[in-house]
Amino acid sequence: MLKVESPDLILSDYRMPKMDGITLFRETKSICPDTIRILLTAYADMQLAMDAINEASVYKFITKPWDNHDLLLSVQRALEHYDLIVQQRAFAETLELMVEDNGEEIDRLRLALREMASRIKSLLPQGGDGSCWTRSKW
Repeated sequence: MLKVESPDLILSDYRMPKMDGITLFRETKSICPDTIRILLTAYADMQLAMDAINEASVYKFITKPWDNHDLLLSVQRALEHYDLIVQQRAFAETLELMVEDNGEEIDRLRLALREMASRIKSLLPQGGDGSCWTRSKW
């Protein structure tokens, strides 16, 4: 399902019947790396929190019991964070396209300047030895 449509946010419990939340998030990270992950747990284990953050890129670690208002705020902030990621990616892609477009334009201008310099050189009087005339030769 995640390969078809990448969710903005996944909220999961740490303890589940077939796998734990960190394993779930570790696997989802490779499929949809930008998805924000929030892990709920009844365990206030510091090592568990560090593993969740380091191995599975968990955005927030929330211990049970949670306050509904705080949980809602955490989800809202996480979604705002996701929106910023999406906007930054779009900006970076636009910037790359602009650089490519401008790079092609710069190449066209460089070629035009070379042609102009060549025409200007061809219009200048040449000395007998192929060098340009200087004032002293006039």
